Amino acid sequence: MKIVFQVILTFIVLAVGILLFMFIPTPSKLLQGSGIVAIVLFPLAIAFYVSVVGVLGISIWNLIAFIFKEGSDEEENITPHVSKNKKYNYQPNLKEQVDSLNTAIKHTDSTTDTSTNMQSKNSSLIFSTFKIGSWIVGISFAAAFAILAYFIVLIQLGEHKSEIKKYSAHYEANDYNDSRIKYYVHELDINSQKLIESDNIYDDVVANIKREISLECIKVFRKEHNATKKHQADKQIKNFMFNARNHSVTTDKMREISIKKEKFLRYNHSRSTYGLSNPSLKSQESCQKLVPVNTIFKKVMPLYIQYEEKSLKEARTNALIYSTSSKYLTSKEKWVEALHEKYSQYIHRKED
Repeated sequence: MKIVFQVILTFIVLAVGILLFMFIPTPSKLLQGSGIVAIVLFPLAIAFYVSVVGVLGISIWNLIAFIFKEGSDEEENITPHVSKNKKYNYQPNLKEQVDSLNTAIKHTDSTTDTSTNMQSKNSSLIFSTFKIGSWIVGISFAAAFAILAYFIVLIQLGEHKSEIKKYSAHYEANDYNDSRIKYYVHELDINSQKLIESDNIYDDVVANIKREISLECIKVFRKEHNATKKHQADKQIKNFMFNARNHSVTTDKMREISIKKEKFLRYNHSRSTYGLSNPSLKSQESCQKLVPVNTIFKKVMPLYIQYEEKSLKEARTNALIYSTSSKYLTSKEKWVEALHEKYSQYIHRKED
């Protein structure tokens, strides 16, 4: 009767386990609607699915083992052997008495050990699910993060190789044999070289601003040659910059320096912060008069400093309102202070 009850209970546990398994969302369902981000999150989704299924499976297994455990752990009834010969039963010899006594002692010790082992098994069975489940979860997510790290490294290596190839290419950039365009292409070459040779962030930003001024003037004159198709025009303007950069980079070491600087400037000091589109600059008029880039720079730099001062005020306000980290604020304060100091030195040096 007992075995029937155990079998019925086992089927119930299996049925509940299968029902729960059907409710576990698959990786595709978890990532549904996440778009391109799903490529990155897919290993984590698989790790989650494997972890849940693994924990569910080991839980069911241990629960079934617990159901059948009691019957397997019962002690067998030991019936002492009684000889049919009454003579030996009534008056056993001395050797048999000693053997019987030793057997009784061993049986008592064995019973005590069995009781201890049963308690140990009960304890280990209760916690085995958590222990094995933890291993499953840990291994699954460790593998998922390892896969992610592997693909991230591959992507970065691919991007780096792609960047390296760009330094050996020559890009289409039509100057229309216009001496005015050639003048600012020369200015672009000079400041591209200065960007490679500079050894501090301030000089990097100054050289980059001067590059952007040169490109702005090249754009002005190209419009006179009907280079007005926006996509094509913007592409060729970038090509002027790429060619000037590539002319300045002559060694592998310089190429690595250039890649790092270009990436830093792209993410921290974009063209939109320089104020080149400000009407007060009258940039088109300055370019048409072939005003040197250094002269135009003196008008641009105050606008850029104003932008950074405004950004600093916003950082201070956000630090007060949201109690954000002071690390960004401190770096911003040091940068604005450096801009005032360095630009003042630059003006006096040029005036001297």
